[in-house]
Amino acid sequence: GLRFPCPLADEHNCPKTFSSSKMAKAHSHIHSGVQIPCPLAKGYGCDLMFKTQEYARNHKKLHTHPFICPRKDCIRRFQSFGDTLQHADDPNHQVPELFLCPVQMCRSATIGKPLNGHDIKWHRNLHVQLGHIDSTDFIPQAAKEQQLHSDISLYSLIQQHERLDLTARSSREELALGIAEDDGDLDVNETDLKDIYNAIDSDDNDHQDMQDDDEMQEAFPKDGGLLQELEYPSELLSQEHLQRRESRGSGILRLANRCAGPQNSVCASRNCDRLPVHGCAYCPLHLSNLLQNSHKSIHNHSITQLQEMFKSAIRKEWRIQPQYDVVRKRTKEILQSKRPGTDLIILDDEFSPASQQLWDSLPFWSHISQFKAKEVYSSARNTSLEHMDVDEVAFRLRQVGISPSTVIIVYHATNFDLKLLTRFLESAGYFGYLPTEENCIPIVNVLRPHLSDRMSSGRRFPLKLEVPCPLMFPRHSLVGMNHQALADCQQTRLVCMAYEELCKPVAERGEEWRPDAVARSSQRSILDWLQDSP
Repeated sequence: GLRFPCPLADEHNCPKTFSSSKMAKAHSHIHSGVQIPCPLAKGYGCDLMFKTQEYARNHKKLHTHPFICPRKDCIRRFQSFGDTLQHADDPNHQVPELFLCPVQMCRSATIGKPLNGHDIKWHRNLHVQLGHIDSTDFIPQAAKEQQLHSDISLYSLIQQHERLDLTARSSREELALGIAEDDGDLDVNETDLKDIYNAIDSDDNDHQDMQDDDEMQEAFPKDGGLLQELEYPSELLSQEHLQRRESRGSGILRLANRCAGPQNSVCASRNCDRLPVHGCAYCPLHLSNLLQNSHKSIHNHSITQLQEMFKSAIRKEWRIQPQYDVVRKRTKEILQSKRPGTDLIILDDEFSPASQQLWDSLPFWSHISQFKAKEVYSSARNTSLEHMDVDEVAFRLRQVGISPSTVIIVYHATNFDLKLLTRFLESAGYFGYLPTEENCIPIVNVLRPHLSDRMSSGRRFPLKLEVPCPLMFPRHSLVGMNHQALADCQQTRLVCMAYEELCKPVAERGEEWRPDAVARSSQRSILDWLQDSP
């Protein structure tokens, strides 16, 4: 259809187009740099800023009318929860025709997510673009509208005191109010699944702080708990709502935060209490951030800048971090034949980002495993890869001598890989096969104190394994073989060897670890190759 360009496209080299001239004109104010505060900033403690007065006025309705109709595609908002239910239950309310995705391996199909006519067409085109299906294979199924609300009185009480999380507005609300631009952004639930698992593979500790279950649980009142509050529901819920707002800077009061639900009932990201995407550990906002950051690899950084930063860092003697002492002690004992080699190992897991289960144990994601196999293995290799089940894994662990006293090294900022494998074994009744978390050494935390400077972009020195390994061993055959469990373990071993060498006084290091010798370019000319040839 007809698209309208930004009125200031030539002046600011803006490529964006819009579905109406009004939206294009409203967008042009972005280039002026004006920041308009929320009209109700003081009364609601809102610190959001907007590009135009119209956006700010439209945003105001999110405060004054915090309850949105639960019916799909309805954007009507109301001042009270009762008015919202009355509107939604109106027999004359328009109900859109809804469909279910027929593609079995699709997350939307698995959770039974209903899509309207426009969404199902876009959804089909996405599957075709990703090569999942041919357009002729897509025959959507009719879906019934989901239950609008719970009849439980507790649900109504909580909804009456709930306030909208302004940092996680849904796109349909923003678009309807004129806050969001009509750029057709991808819904995080429909994003390329390959990008999702690549995002979770990230070793950047900014996104690897997966907290323990007890850290993610909300603190409940100790004097009688939730049942006592229900004696005076309105007054007590309002009082705690105010306390949460003052103590945490947030006025959110959600059902998921008030009831003791299953694991990952809230987003696993630190200090985030939003609901996660179904079957995933993160809310849409943080999952979207993971996807964006997954592409910020070494190729997006200046290799010259990384080399200079690394060379600068090794001009002084590094210090052995306290948590690494056990590795050095265990290595020495193994070399002296006082311990078996299996008392110190390196672990790397490949797992599903949606369920946090190991790849081999998740048949539903077999098509994703095929994607990964194509990246890892040669195209000439048989794609019917043999996988070990949980019984075989447990047998091999005992066979090679892994025990609770083993020290495990992981190239991450947390011990999540060990927790994941332990959970996998215990789900089949294999307890006591692996050590506790105290015996797990995350190497990223060992390296970070020595590589903490920030780049010109403002980001910290990247510690994803594919960055330090080629800087330390620029011409090693393992460079570029990341995201394969065995290769990642071998690269981690190399990084540990380099770390121990760099912890020596500069004068006592091997010649190849002197500042002027490290971090050479990995590129070689054809003349270099000819000179090395016999």
